[in-house]
Order: sequence, then structure tokens, then C-alpha cells
Amino acid sequence: MSTELSPFQPTNKHLIKAELGHQWIEYQALNNPNEVSVRYLEDSEFTSENPKPEDWSYSKLNSYSNQIAQYLYSLGAQKGDYIVVSLPRIPTFYAALLAVMKVGGVYVPVDFQVPEDRRKMLVEESGAKFVISFDTIYPSNIVADTASAVYMNHEDICNNISQMSQNNLNLEIKGSDLSYLLFTSGTTGKPKGVMVTHSNLVSAIGGFSHVLPVHPKTRSLQFANCSFDVHLLDTFLAWSVGGAPCITDRGLMLNNMEFVIQTLGVTNCSLTSSVASYLDKSKLPNLEFITVGGESLSQQILDIWAPEGKLYNCYGPTEATIGCSVYPKVQHKDRTSNIGYLLHGCTGIILNPNNTELVLKGGVGELCIGGTYVADGYLNNEALTNEKFIDYSTAEGIQRFYRTGDLARFNSDGSIEFLGRKDLQVKINGIRIELEEISNNLTQFQSGLSVSTQYLSHPTQCTFVEIEDKDKLNQLLEFARTRLPIYMVPQYIFEINKVPMTPSGKVDSRSQILELFNEINSDGDASNEVWDDISLQVRSLSSEYTGTPIETIRLSTSIFQLGLDSLSSIGFAAKLSVLGKQVNLINLMKLSTVGAIADYFREPSEIVESSQKDLELYKQKLVQWESDLKSTLATSMPQISIEQIYPATPLQQGMLYETLSSGNGEYINSTTFKLMPEISVGQFEKSWIEVIKKHEILRTGFFVNEDDSRLCQVVWNIQNTDSAWKFSRINDINEIDQGVAQDLKDIESTLMKFIPPIRLSLYQLEQDYYLAFTLHHSLYDGWSIPLILEDVQSYYHTSTLPSRPKFREVVESAVEYILSVDNQASQAFWSGYLKDLVPTQFPSLLGSKNEDKVAHEMLYTSAISMPEVIKACKKFEVTPLTLTQAAWSKFLSLLVGEKDIVFGNVLSGRTIPVEGVEQMAGPCFNTVASRVNLADATSNLSLLQSIHKNNQEILNYVHTPLHSVLKWIGSSGAMELFNTLFLFQNNTVDSADETCLWTDVEENGTINYDVTIQIVTNGDSFNWEIICQSHITNKETMNLWGKQLDFILRDIIDNPNNDLTHLVPSYDGNSSNLELLSIDKPISPPGTYKFPYFHSGLEYYAEMNPDLMALHFLNSISEDNVPSFT
Repeated sequence: MSTELSPFQPTNKHLIKAELGHQWIEYQALNNPNEVSVRYLEDSEFTSENPKPEDWSYSKLNSYSNQIAQYLYSLGAQKGDYIVVSLPRIPTFYAALLAVMKVGGVYVPVDFQVPEDRRKMLVEESGAKFVISFDTIYPSNIVADTASAVYMNHEDICNNISQMSQNNLNLEIKGSDLSYLLFTSGTTGKPKGVMVTHSNLVSAIGGFSHVLPVHPKTRSLQFANCSFDVHLLDTFLAWSVGGAPCITDRGLMLNNMEFVIQTLGVTNCSLTSSVASYLDKSKLPNLEFITVGGESLSQQILDIWAPEGKLYNCYGPTEATIGCSVYPKVQHKDRTSNIGYLLHGCTGIILNPNNTELVLKGGVGELCIGGTYVADGYLNNEALTNEKFIDYSTAEGIQRFYRTGDLARFNSDGSIEFLGRKDLQVKINGIRIELEEISNNLTQFQSGLSVSTQYLSHPTQCTFVEIEDKDKLNQLLEFARTRLPIYMVPQYIFEINKVPMTPSGKVDSRSQILELFNEINSDGDASNEVWDDISLQVRSLSSEYTGTPIETIRLSTSIFQLGLDSLSSIGFAAKLSVLGKQVNLINLMKLSTVGAIADYFREPSEIVESSQKDLELYKQKLVQWESDLKSTLATSMPQISIEQIYPATPLQQGMLYETLSSGNGEYINSTTFKLMPEISVGQFEKSWIEVIKKHEILRTGFFVNEDDSRLCQVVWNIQNTDSAWKFSRINDINEIDQGVAQDLKDIESTLMKFIPPIRLSLYQLEQDYYLAFTLHHSLYDGWSIPLILEDVQSYYHTSTLPSRPKFREVVESAVEYILSVDNQASQAFWSGYLKDLVPTQFPSLLGSKNEDKVAHEMLYTSAISMPEVIKACKKFEVTPLTLTQAAWSKFLSLLVGEKDIVFGNVLSGRTIPVEGVEQMAGPCFNTVASRVNLADATSNLSLLQSIHKNNQEILNYVHTPLHSVLKWIGSSGAMELFNTLFLFQNNTVDSADETCLWTDVEENGTINYDVTIQIVTNGDSFNWEIICQSHITNKETMNLWGKQLDFILRDIIDNPNNDLTHLVPSYDGNSSNLELLSIDKPISPPGTYKFPYFHSGLEYYAEMNPDLMALHFLNSISEDNVPSFT
């Protein structure tokens, strides 16, 4: 359960206490009668050289509204009557609004500019008893038979009103009585009337007043149409603190926004993001803040207003009374989808969109709003009211919640991430896409850009952009390719004169000139390019390998645009060898475009490798190639003593390229050990030297052979084994970190220069010794490191080393085995296994963007013992890998909001039938795509059986390169398919063993997946080792993940037959589980009100909310039973 309380506490000293909306006016009329209540700019003033707005005082507005209310009362108006108000933006509009509330009626606003049929329909739907309007707006023929028209432009009616008393009416009106009825759009085409009480209105205005910096001199621009409840926020928010709304003709306002804001002295305005982005900030020095809502924030408005600290992002459906959350003072780093924190008086929960199941904290679900803002329901629609307004039991008892229909999650800081409508999500090729995310990214191309992205039924996504320089459209498309995943890049970008908007100021997605699509020339510019045989072959191979339509590929098309990355390019480089020579991965990445690749293959080459897959021929050529290259290097580089040379494996190539291209040391890792006090340093150093001599992989460096562009690995002679060893005396423990940083830098800078990417740095700090073991992932995997460490300990204690196969022997044997695997069968398996898969992307749980390239690590020791896990596995007939994968799968499903998920699974490559492969030290692993569809399972047990079956089937194809799998399913890269990695690691070296030479101190390194979950066993216990990029979440939340994963695993073990439709285990009353479900847990971000003394809270709320309950007696007390101790 995700339930949050508001961090915003009552702090606005200017807020006037009130129970009913119109009481704010009556208070000001009594206490500040001459202050401005409404400021109005007539149409004629727009052409005046010295425009002067008209001010109505609180006394004048209150008196006039009382007269209208008295007139309505004389006509028979009663409490609860629905009364339509449909007037232009003039002061009379506000007097009429107040009059309706004062007489106890229900205010029903109707835009005077909507079509006549709709005006008539709204009167009928509301059952209005009166219509306050002009006869030109509501002629008698469209006023229902049951309603009476009060025409404010009829002289006789105005005269009658002027004769009425100007005193306040003394009618009994309660907070639970309705204050207004607002119609919103309905899915059936028929509008829904939302019934809002006075208590709702007063609570909402109070909540906003404690966040938005309003004061008695506030002048709020009335931009919103009266059909939208924001007009009530702008109006009553100003009145609640003694300020004034400012009005003028809306049509003239749209074309003269800066002029209107300056002339009226506006201090704040509520706008949509689209409209706010058009404002010229330089002309508005006195504007104190802007609230935006109704649509997602655009990057453009962030660029303009975020640096000023004047931007407030508001969210809330009409059913939650105007709004229920605000993100204050939005900064440039904040996410545009962050809608902030719940307002004072609100609570929130996240439910499964399809039922009433509570979502785990951080999970995706339907946002439900509770508290004093929740409206009464829908007029004359009990069925829909019961569906959307629900009673739910929380820690504070039964509360009423409104199901918003909006997908959201609570971020780590308690703010809310808006994820779109649950019924309006767009899927393109099975991938869930938010079109606004595309538009928001493209607005960053240049300032002042208006963008709208549409999804046509072709299926094609097009972006329409309002841009002056048409020549920049191609640049914009290239910009999109650099900023967006390939599946989000629009197929076409069109220039239009102006991005149209709806009456509410939002981008009008239905008004685009979609006929432009039919004018597209499918050949484009490619028809004008000159293609020869080589370039046509490159084009054809590119199309075949990536699945890209051949007619869309131009000479300037890069392999990155085709969706290739460093790993998936390995197979493409091999495929290009049919053109007569090899191109290594690094060169391919540098060439990049189709034209440049074609140029490369036009150049003559002396070395041509046959594509024949005959293993013996391959070995013969390799032996000759190695011999020739040794001779060449012996002549050109006599200082290097070489034992052997052979090509780097595809896995090594991919990791080496990622390191060079990332620039941040990816795949270089370091572990620091603290030696035991009794260790002989000399024997320890000798042990490492002997292990390096034994394992050729630890004496392996890399280089690119200039003659044939192969990326090679070269094994140095054993005489060079001590070059990796270094000893230093230090005075401060922090010097080790500095040394490790230097080792990382050295390895990266010499990575392709023959030198083995390994460093062993021994440090002496007084009597203590530390070893920093730093090396590149091209030399090891998670299975080989424990073997290396075992060998070091073995030699230290016995001066002997166990026999292990050499890395080269295993590689050559593996080639034979891999070549024997039926490629067609592998393709058929993976294509079927991943068919119609939607990519799974672990979300960022931060409320703001974090561009830091920092990986957080967290080790959570499970409360479940390994013997208990093994016992459960025997009972369920599955492996520990399967059991822990099931817990991870349920957790991941909850966080992403999908039942069908996929994640990277690191499996050992040591399943091939090669003798001794499990004892080999070297990189021999593969990352496979593991798919789990929880919708196919009915219980925890059936989920375990399904995952176990999949794992067994995958073993037959574990050596299939991931890039091949991605190509077969049409995915452009692993990180687009999944951004999480899972691995199960048995730790065979126990640091608690009395024969162990060290203890682990610290690990350093980089990861290229956003979230990595590793199960690390250690005797009878195991840990959830979580590595997470800093842009995903913080360490505190990672610790929570460990508890949540344990919570889910415990449920699977104890309740194997539990219905899987309930992903979250039932709350069992254990208080330690409260944080996992976040049940009624208050949050305290910066700015939360704190009381200095024990009694301060009582004094504060006695002043701000005197009617709130302070004491509650379980039994009633009378004079007869007062306890004696009182």
C-alpha cells in the first residue's frame, strides 16, 4: 500500500478562517471595505494610450452580491437549488457567483461562448432553477421550462436588484452543503456533473494558500475559462488573503498577455504549460509566480521560468476540488512529470488499476485521493459515483477516496510521479510510449519551440513543430535520434504555421494537418544519391541485419540510427566480412555511416578471411596468422616478450569498446582487501606472482593489428609477471582511494597498448596492509575471481597450485561447440520466447533529474537462511536461482506496473561440454534475456514452475550472443529491452575462514545497467546485493528494496498456493512491514512546519483551525459522573 500524507502544513498567516467560500468576501467587506476585490480592464482600454483598469472594492462587491442574492431569494431560490451563471468576464460575473452561494444555491458555471446546444443541454442536465445571464447568451428558447432567466442586461431586473437590501443574508448554510456543480467531459460524450461542497472548496483553497505565496496585495489573473475549476482557485485564493482577481476579455488577453499582466498589476497567474511558454519573461518583472497544470510541463517552460524559482506545478482532478498536489518552485533539474506533494488535508494511496489491491511502495498504479477535498460524487449518476468514489480502510479508519484514473507512483521523497492516463496509453510495436515525452524532449532543440507529437493509425508517429527555419527540420530529427530511444524517434517531422490549442489552452492534438502524411515521398532524398555495388551491398546487409526497410537507408544513415550498439555490432561486423575483408568493432564504430563503411571496403586489403566455418581451416589460419604476427612484433617491438597471440572474443571486444567509448571507466573494477595481521607480506606477494604466472589470462593485454584491423589479445611471457605489482607506504587511509583512482585511470589509458589491464597495489598504513586489486572485465567473470583468490590462498599455505585449463584452450573448444549448435533452432527458440515482448525499463524514483554517473551499492542480509531456501527448493523441485528470480520478478512487475516483464540474466558460459571448464579462470559468461509473464501463472508455485522450465530451456541456447537475439526480435539494443540485471553468485571464499588471508574492505567500479541485483551466498546466509545508478534512486530506498524483496520471498516460501493476482503479500499486522507498504506514513521534506515547544502545536492549531478536534472522550461525561480526580 502506498499511502502518503501532505508535507504542507498550515503556515500562511494571511489566510482568513472561513467555513463557506463567500465568507471571505464578507470578512473583508467588514474589516477592509475599501481594498480591491476585483480589477477589471474593459475592451476599450486596449487601444487607449493610458489604459486604466476599474477597481471594485470589497464593500461594493459584497453589497451588490447581497442584492442579487436577495433578489433570487425573493424569486423563491432555496438552499440546494442549481443556478447557472453564464456571463462575460465582468465584475457582475463575480457578484452573481457570490450571490448564488449566499442564497444557499449551487453555482453552475457555463461558458457563454460554447455552442447554443451545449448551453441548453447543461441547463437541462443540471436541473437548474435559475439562469443568470444576458438574453443574448441565453435566449428564452434555450432556457429549460423548469428554469427562470435572470437577465442582467434587462433594465427592469437591474432596477429590481438595486432596490434590494445590501446586507448579508442570515441563511443557515453548512459546510456539507453543495457550493458548485462543474461539468467535465465523459467517456460517453455526455458530461459528468461533479458536486463539490463548501467544505471541499474551503479546504482546497486553504491547502493552496499554504503553498502558493499569496498575500493581501495578490492580484490573480483570471485566465481560465469558467468551465474549468481553476477559475475558482484564482478567484477564491485571492479573496482568502484579501487580494483580488483580475479580469478582461479572454480573446484579447490571449493576444496581449504581457500587456494585460502589466496593466492590471498581476502578481500571479494560472496557465497551461503551452500558454505559459509563450510569455516574454523580460516584460514581466513584477510577476511573482506562475502555476501551471492541466498538461505536462514542457522543457521550454522549465527553461524560461525554473531559474527564477517562480514556477509551481499543480495537479488535481475536478473530483478532488480543483487540485490536490503542488510541486513548489520547480527547478530545471526536476522531472516534468513530477506533480509534487499532496496538499494539507489530502491523503493518497496507489491501487492496482484493475482492482482494489494496494501497490507496494514505489510501484505503479492508479492514484487515489482521499481527505477533505474529495467531492460528493456525480449528479444523477449513482453507478459511476460508486465506481469512482470508494471507501477504503486505512490506519486512521475508513476514508473516502476518488480513483483518478491516472497512473502514478510515489517517489522516494514522497512526491508523486504522473505516468499518464490508464486508458490513454499509446503502444507502438508493443512498446508503451508517452507521446508528450517525445514532444518535451524535442522542445530542448532550441528555445521557443512548440511541438506536438501524434500517433497515426498507419502505425506511424509524427511530430508537428512550429519553427521559423525549415532547414532545421533535418537537424531536429538528428537531435531526436540523440535524445530518444530509437522506438521513440518520430518517423516524420512536419513544419506547421502554428501548433493549435484548445479553449483551455492545451495543445489541440486533434487539429493537426494529418493529410501531410500522404505527401511523403517514400524514397525521400535517397533517390538522388549515387550508389555503387559496394554501397548497395552495405545497404542491403544493413537492412537485412537490422530489419530496417531498405528504402529508408541512405548513405548518411549511421549504424546507430539503425539501432546497433557496441555489442550488437559484433555480429554485423562479421556479416560485412563477405565484402572481402574484416572490419573490427572499434573501426566499425568510427566509420558509423553506410557511406563511410562502403568507402572502407573499397580500399584494397591483403588479408581476406574466408567466411567458411570449417573449424580445422580456421585453426590452421589462426596458427599461421599468429606466427606471422609474432615475428612482426618481435622486430618492431623487441621490448615485449610475447608468449602467444590470438583474436579477442566477441564478449571481450564489446567490453573493451564500451570502456573506450564511455570515458568513465566502464568494466574496470577494483576491490580493496585488508590483510590479516599475521600475514607474511613476502609470501603473500610471491603467491600473487605465482598465480599470475599460472593464469595466462592475468598476463593478457590487448591491441589492434593495423594490418587486418583485428582486435587481438596478447599473452606476455612469465618474465613480465611482476609489472602489475606495486608497493607504497601511506599515512592516511584515503590515499588508497587516490591510488585506486590512478590505477583505474592507468588501465583505461593503456587499454589497447599491449599492457595487461590489471594492477595489484599493496599499501602499508602503520602496521596494517591493504591490497587494491584492480582489473578490466575482459580478464575475468564472477565465476573466475573466486578461483583466482582460492589459488592465492592455496599457494600461500601450501606453495602449490591446482591444475586448471587455460583460457585459450577453453575458447577454442567453445568455438567448436558453439559452431555445432543449430543456429536456426536457436533463432526459432529466442524469437518464440520473446515474441510480442514489451521492453521493461526500471523507472527513476527520484523526483528530479540526476545526471551524476554514480553507482550506489547496498548489501542487505536476508532474514531467510540458505538452508531454509534449499529446503524450500527441494520441496518445490526448483533451484535457488529460480526461487530468488521469482521474488525479483514479482518485485520488478510491481515497480514497472506490468505483468509481462523481461530482465537481463547473467548465466555462466561453463555449461558447454568441455572438460574442466568450470575450473577455468577467465571471462566465460553470457547475458540472456529472461522473460517472466506473471499473467500466465495462477499461484506462487505455478510461477516457480514456469520460471524453472524457462531456465532449463534457455540452457540449450545460453551461448547465443545477445546481439543476435536482439536482431531476431527487432530490438536495437539490450538497454532498450531491459535495464536491469540479475545474477546468482555462490561465494566459495569465506572471509570468516581462519585460513583466509584478508577481509573485503571496499569495491569500486562502474556498471552499465541501471539496476543490478546479485544474490551472494555466504555459508548459511545470503545477501541481496543491489547496485543502482544514482539517477534511479537513493541508498535509503535501496535498503527498502532489500526488505521488500525479502518480504516477497518469504511469502513465496510460506504461501506457495497464494493467488498470484495479489502480488503484494497481505499486511499481517507486523509493524516492521509498515514501511514496505507505506501505510499512513507521514513524510517530512524540507519546509515542513516544526513546533518549537511541546505546547506550540496546540496554540498554533487553536489559531489556524479552532474547530478541529483537540480531545476525544471514549465515554460521555456529565455532571453526575465526572471523575473525582478532575
